[in-house]
Amino acid sequence: SNNFLPTNNYVNIYPNPADEYFYVEYKLPNEETPLYLTVFDVLGKAIFQQKLAAKQDVVIISTDKLGSGSFTLCISNSKSVIISRNFTIRQ
Repeated sequence: SNNFLPTNNYVNIYPNPADEYFYVEYKLPNEETPLYLTVFDVLGKAIFQQKLAAKQDVVIISTDKLGSGSFTLCISNSKSVIISRNFTIRQ
């Protein structure tokens, strides 16, 4: 079996650094839903989570409850993390 099949998974966070809100554009065509979007702070604590019903979407997230700093955004399914990206908030 070929374990090196090309993945079409895509995620983009913008603007980065973010100010009042940011967009998460994602496309995960081969993944099982539901998917979960989670934001972690630098200590690895989950500070925001949102369920994603679709395999492709653009989500708008307000930064007012997150504060300034460096964060990691992960999109996962029930089994494991599919994709992760680092981003910054400067309020």
